[in-house]
Amino acid sequence: MFRPRPFCQVAVVVIAVSSAVFLFAGDAAGKSGISASASNPRSMTATRAYATLGTSLGTSGIVLWHRSSPPHLFVGGVSTAPFGVPQYWIELGHDTTSNDYRQIYVSPFYPMGIEKMAIGEAIKTGIDQLVLGLSDGSVQVIDLVSKQPIAQFQTAAGFWPDDNIRALRVVDLDGDGVSEILLTTAADFYVYRADGVLLWSIAGAGGYDIAVGQMDDDPGLEVATFGKIIDAATRSIQWSPSTPFGYWLQAFDIDGDGRDELIGSYGAQWGAFRLAAFDVNARTVRWQTPVGGAGGVVRVASLQDRTGAVVIAGQNFNGPILVCDPQDGVIERTIDARGTYIADLVVGDVDGDGHTELVWATGADGGAADNLRVVDFQTGTEKWINIDFDGPFIGPEVGDLDGDGTDEVVILSSHSDSGYAGGRLVVLDGAALTPRAVSEPIGFFPLQDFRLRDVDGDGRMEIVVGSEANLQGVVEIYRFDADNTFHRIWENLDRPEGVHFQSVDVADIDGDGSPEVIAGGSRDISSSTEVAVYVYDYTTGREKWKFNGFNINSFWVRSVAVLPPVPGERGRDFAAREENGDVYILNGRRRTVRAVFRGAFSSLEPIIGGPGVLLLGDSSGMVWTIDRHQSEYSVVSQQRVASSRLDGAVRLSDGRTAVGFGGRLSLFAKLSEPSIWTSALYGEVFGRRTVLLRGRRSVLMTTGSYSLGAFPVNGQPQFK
Repeated sequence: MFRPRPFCQVAVVVIAVSSAVFLFAGDAAGKSGISASASNPRSMTATRAYATLGTSLGTSGIVLWHRSSPPHLFVGGVSTAPFGVPQYWIELGHDTTSNDYRQIYVSPFYPMGIEKMAIGEAIKTGIDQLVLGLSDGSVQVIDLVSKQPIAQFQTAAGFWPDDNIRALRVVDLDGDGVSEILLTTAADFYVYRADGVLLWSIAGAGGYDIAVGQMDDDPGLEVATFGKIIDAATRSIQWSPSTPFGYWLQAFDIDGDGRDELIGSYGAQWGAFRLAAFDVNARTVRWQTPVGGAGGVVRVASLQDRTGAVVIAGQNFNGPILVCDPQDGVIERTIDARGTYIADLVVGDVDGDGHTELVWATGADGGAADNLRVVDFQTGTEKWINIDFDGPFIGPEVGDLDGDGTDEVVILSSHSDSGYAGGRLVVLDGAALTPRAVSEPIGFFPLQDFRLRDVDGDGRMEIVVGSEANLQGVVEIYRFDADNTFHRIWENLDRPEGVHFQSVDVADIDGDGSPEVIAGGSRDISSSTEVAVYVYDYTTGREKWKFNGFNINSFWVRSVAVLPPVPGERGRDFAAREENGDVYILNGRRRTVRAVFRGAFSSLEPIIGGPGVLLLGDSSGMVWTIDRHQSEYSVVSQQRVASSRLDGAVRLSDGRTAVGFGGRLSLFAKLSEPSIWTSALYGEVFGRRTVLLRGRRSVLMTTGSYSLGAFPVNGQPQFK
């Protein structure tokens, strides 16, 4: 069956643009973006980012930018749910050194969703633009150098399921050197200029794909949609056959006569699809090839590896990729699809090796992992595949894992394989934010917390993860070596039944010279009867004690954090935040409660170096500073910084404060003053945990629903 698309994924009121917005990069209204009516004029974009490709891969299209060498790939994804319309896009390019596909750019978040993507020069600038068809029916034009929007306008299209944009192309229909923006809904066909002017439209000529070519003997181009051939010069329908051309279309001169034929994939019902070639000039069917199933994407291309063109047809749900002779439609061979539901497929030499590759996306039906695959056309050998891991992300944490004297950056995905497997650790190079290694899935339930701690005192950080195994609470500690391998070196031996550890930390909290492992539990599994913090002896792996005096209505201990040491005092205090928002401060040596702060607290972070020892955020937008005098804890300041829930608040080592709320990160010199800057929108829980990575160019790093983003602390930020 087709993937369900919940209305809530797209019915989000975001950018309301009543008239066209048309701005070039040097316009007075905004040098790098659209007007303030359509975007926050002081929202800073990440200078570096790393993201998951996410789910729903290929449903908004896979786009090749051929003006780069080798061509760059553009793809959209969803991170926090296995279904839905892509809500961000990523630009990928082949890296010859690593033979990997480097993430060149990760976009901000599009709450309304991205229905379709296309590339072309819609605005005369001398370089192509990325054009997005959004789920509210608007179109956005992105400058591919600055990656900033330079135009946005509302079209006649609307929201899914009836009026959304189903197909999008950027083509110069009239030969004036500037491309028009072509789009369809299920019912109608439209041609727009990039300033939002509707040039012309044809009712009843909609569909699910658009093909453009010189298909007959007249001088103008023809446009093919689901069941219509439109003459671009006269702006009229010139052929409307009784059987539609197809859901997937491609125009290509398959016989060398100077006219493009139309190749389409269509079926009236499941199991009865066919691939067909049409001679539009003669209005005849050249050939038909039954393909069964539900059809799929069609591409026709001339390849480096053979003489002449081939027709390449994907299967929408199951079955191999078909390679057909364009002269008669005969299936020459098949290529293993390596998955189900090929949402899109493109053809090109994407790694610059002189051979043709096929790039396709599988898994968008939600039944398995979503993967982008690069496969050699001639041999069928898979040359690259992404690892599917899903947000929201936890982290980042920064530290030297392999003992080389430089810091790595670590993030943790909540789960992977579209929610069918546990989360994965991702270790990134601290300077370039390029991936060094991705772990195997950990546990099954979504992961919630990890920390970097030097648990064995060797000067290297280990990775401490809260998880579960066989419906029992488990803390796993990993060593990461210079050869980019993970080694699990510790697990707790005493494991509470029906518990999934939601939060972790490690420190010597009782002053005995050996660290304790602290794990915040849950009772989200039916066999669990209590919510507790568990304290384990690192040396033996055994439980030393637990605290279960939380609110009886609570189901999770969301955060635990060891507080700064007090000079002359043996042992350490630690804070625990339970689901309902109350914060408990416990003494690790006496095993007693020192303080309880009642409230709807939504974040908790210790303050290193003062003033204060603990920073709390709450659901109303307040930041609370907790300090200790002798053995007493008290609130020393409260400051409202937002009108909604805070996802994170951290006091940086330079005295400034980073706060995450509403999918954005804000940096404050003083909480009582306006923020220095606020980031662009990067999805839910962005800013939940933020770290300052010092260096020649110090950056703030944080994570959210789909990405890790780095922002400059000093210097000139890039504003959107």
